[in-house]
Amino acid sequence: MTTKTKRLIRVVTCSLLWLLSPLTMADQPNQPVHLFNTLPVAADAYDRFLPVMLNNAHKSRAEPGNISFDVFAPEAGGNNLYLFEQWQNQPALEQHQQQTHFKKVAAATGAALQPGAKEISLRLKKLSIDQEPRLISEPDKTRNVIVTLHVAQDAMAEVTAALLNMIPHARKANGNLRYDLYVNQGDPNQLIVFEQWVSGETHESHLTNEYNAPVKAALKDNLTSPLVEHRLLLKDLVIHQQ
Repeated sequence: MTTKTKRLIRVVTCSLLWLLSPLTMADQPNQPVHLFNTLPVAADAYDRFLPVMLNNAHKSRAEPGNISFDVFAPEAGGNNLYLFEQWQNQPALEQHQQQTHFKKVAAATGAALQPGAKEISLRLKKLSIDQEPRLISEPDKTRNVIVTLHVAQDAMAEVTAALLNMIPHARKANGNLRYDLYVNQGDPNQLIVFEQWVSGETHESHLTNEYNAPVKAALKDNLTSPLVEHRLLLKDLVIHQQ
């Protein structure tokens, strides 16, 4: 392990202690809100529910307090929907929840889910610095990747430091649109990686770059659940309704 990496681990450790303290875990009115939601939709309700959700997404994007609102589905098929939302602050989210389009989708969600299933909603804290927004010229061709990392408690600082050190390289890679790292505020040992690429090919090319080696080394033997079980390759759905 290099001196630079050790120094970064110390910095990340201090930052994580601050980010995950009870004071910062509480809702802060002026801090951005990041949400990752999983909806296991029933097969017989999917075609009926999807237009309601897409209408909510489009109208949510037009709200003054919205930063982004994405709706994804698995590239390989299936009925799960994945929402990634960003709001300027807690009041903006609360204002959103008063809108008619939100109330319509909230009312429809319960009946649309698979029997016995529940919506999973994670509130995240962003660890990576903001990235300059990039134009998505062909959103229907993008590859969107969400990876959930269940990290051993004593390895959190090492894994987080390796990812934060790698992200600037990934953002410069050909075809990258977005690369961010979050921690689940409900589980301080769970990291969420969110990537967007112009295509599956550019994403696969990124994975072969040498700058990924320190991350692979940090993840080895430091995950409490296999990575392959928590890696989602997703397609953008919002763009299909104009």
